[in-house]
Amino acid sequence: MAESDNSNAFSDLHLFGSESLENAFCAFLLFFFSLVGILANVTSAAVILHLNVFNNGFGLLAAFHAFSNCGVLLVICFWSSPAIYFGISPSLNYFNHCMGQLAMFFWSAAIHSIILVSINRFIGITFPSHYRWM
Repeated sequence: MAESDNSNAFSDLHLFGSESLENAFCAFLLFFFSLVGILANVTSAAVILHLNVFNNGFGLLAAFHAFSNCGVLLVICFWSSPAIYFGISPSLNYFNHCMGQLAMFFWSAAIHSIILVSINRFIGITFPSHYRWM
């Protein structure tokens, strides 16, 4: 019985005194940092695609990785943070699953691009004289 009393006492603790303020703070942090991440990834992809030194396989893979990260961050910025702030209606459950699948697709693309960049760098280090013709 004492165990249930402790769980009830701790369930009412919130960072700012209420659940709505805590959700607003968390939603703001998610929105702000995902927006900063989107701007950083778009800028890095634009720079990589613009510079001639990155006009190779590594540059394209690095730009693809940045765009994949942007996809994940867009879902977080424009779906997850408003969902935390406003709450998710049960009628939006299917759309919530679709947004989760979209985020997982972009995350998987980012992970695969890291693997391809690693293979690209391995070939560049192992066969430096043949790398330009590959």
